[in-house]
Amino acid sequence: DTSAFLEQQEDGDDGESDERGEADSGRPAEQTRDSTSLLCPGPPTYLPQRERLARERVVCFIPSTLPVPAEEKTPLSQPPRYLQDEGLYVGERPHVGWTNQAAVENRLLKRKDKGRGWFGEDGLLLCQPDPLRQIHARPLLLQYEGTEHLEFRNAKVETLNQKLLDKGYGQNTYQLDVDIASLHFTHHPLFSPEHVLASRLTQEWEQYRRRWRSNMAEYYAERLPALQRATHDLKQALQETDPSSPEWSGLESRLQQYRHEIRTVRQRKKKEEATDYHLLQSILRTWQELKVLRQTQGYSSSAVWLTVKGHPTNAVEEEAELRREVEEQLAELQEDFQRENAEREAQYQAQLAEWKAYQKARRKSLRRASRLQRQLQSQEGRTGSEQSGTEGSQTSLSQALAGPEGVQIPPDRPRPIAPPTFVEAQVRQEMMDWYERNRRSPGEPILVPELHHTHPISHQCPRDEQQRRDEAARVRIKVKILFNDQEVSETREGTLATDFTVHLGEIFNIQIVQWPESLKIQILEVGLLSPSLLAEVFLPIPEPQQTSSSGHTVEPYQFSCSKPATYTHTAVGSGEAHPSVPQSGILVTSGVLRVGVAWGVSDAGRVLCPQGFSQALAFHSPHTDAVSCLGVAG
Repeated sequence: DTSAFLEQQEDGDDGESDERGEADSGRPAEQTRDSTSLLCPGPPTYLPQRERLARERVVCFIPSTLPVPAEEKTPLSQPPRYLQDEGLYVGERPHVGWTNQAAVENRLLKRKDKGRGWFGEDGLLLCQPDPLRQIHARPLLLQYEGTEHLEFRNAKVETLNQKLLDKGYGQNTYQLDVDIASLHFTHHPLFSPEHVLASRLTQEWEQYRRRWRSNMAEYYAERLPALQRATHDLKQALQETDPSSPEWSGLESRLQQYRHEIRTVRQRKKKEEATDYHLLQSILRTWQELKVLRQTQGYSSSAVWLTVKGHPTNAVEEEAELRREVEEQLAELQEDFQRENAEREAQYQAQLAEWKAYQKARRKSLRRASRLQRQLQSQEGRTGSEQSGTEGSQTSLSQALAGPEGVQIPPDRPRPIAPPTFVEAQVRQEMMDWYERNRRSPGEPILVPELHHTHPISHQCPRDEQQRRDEAARVRIKVKILFNDQEVSETREGTLATDFTVHLGEIFNIQIVQWPESLKIQILEVGLLSPSLLAEVFLPIPEPQQTSSSGHTVEPYQFSCSKPATYTHTAVGSGEAHPSVPQSGILVTSGVLRVGVAWGVSDAGRVLCPQGFSQALAFHSPHTDAVSCLGVAG
């Protein structure tokens, strides 16, 4: 039967062979259909992906996911009207991902009627308020058969991958520029005791320089006279105003606000002055400890050097200024004390009057009790022996008044305590003591410290110090960049300088295809076998306005590591206190990484930032997308 079928096929194909000869001549041999193709099929025809996608674009319509302006969606291209701004209740819309919503809007606008009847006056898709309940609930099944072979598990929702920026297969390019400048250790396990003091001195000096530039104490000092003048003018206006007028209460309230603000500003001024003074004293103490340590060990391992310049001052003027300030504070404290003490004095007078009336009634009861006792003694005729007289004199009034005609004597009460008085001399002495502890004395020069890194490092040192230096010279540090928890780049390996700084100076142009969710820096110490992680630094995603051409700044980011380390040479280690520097406490590996992040700019001047990135930062969340949770794509 098979041979007969093949013969019939050959006879039938003879008539068509001439017509297809020209067409078959251009096909490959393996793709030419013959009588044996039913039994021995050839390989499938391969269609390139680009050609297949081009054919799909011709047949299928793929809407864009870019946002549509509201004017294009409103009826007759009118300006959008927001009912909620007019005070009307519109309900809470169900949450839909912005990419799905934009895709639906673009698909509707391609219709002939431009999506008429689908958009509201505000340019948004018409929809009903969210009907979903905030609390998940289902009916309770009390009786259900056939569950002995079932295993119940909690339901979970798996969201779709919404991280891709561009669905056009590389048509758009987005770029993040990461500038890794340097890495400086404020503490490293291979620090010597001198490096610990030098690092502490550097940090204190940098903090002092920042405070010196801001100069908040001078700012509050200039603000006080203006508030005092305003308070003085308000007091005069209050004296000239009738207390029964409606303006008097408003002036009184403003006066109380000014008084409160004056006290607040003065306290902040004193706090800033005390902080600056103690910080300067700490810098001088640390510098003194560093000099003593260098003299004791006989060599130097750091290049830190501090110079202090003194500017002369006028002792008479500063003394007069101090007295004036003390007198102003005394006047303010006395005024506040009198205002607050008036209520306490009135309360004390009321309590004292009540106590006097109570004592008067008590004395009256005592006199009545005494008369009653004498009457009882006379009635009983106790005029006998000395013993009976002694017993009668020792009888208490309570026993004598125990009869039905007795008088109840109320208990004694303590006298009310008078409110405290304002002791001016004591308050003035307390103020002077505070100024002596927390501020520069009048006539003392103004000290200005300046930090330099010009001190020579000694080449001749003991063996254990040389071992520490050799081990520090072998340390290699590198940095990895992780975008959305995926490693994208890493720097070259750098060595530690004498001040434990690693100069990297590399700029990475990261081409991204996903929404930027996280940007992380890993600091690793390269070892003999594998690198060890020291710390991780999370960087913020820059705003669209922060670009490489706009002169982005390199920001410092602090990091720390609690990994313990101990050594047998002069290194202080990490994770524990060292006896040579007990004031520093527990030493922990820490440092500052200087990094700059900005969006790239193309040659044509276009910012390589995804469109709608600012809005996506506000409400893009795939875990709360109702449409994505249902498994539906726009």
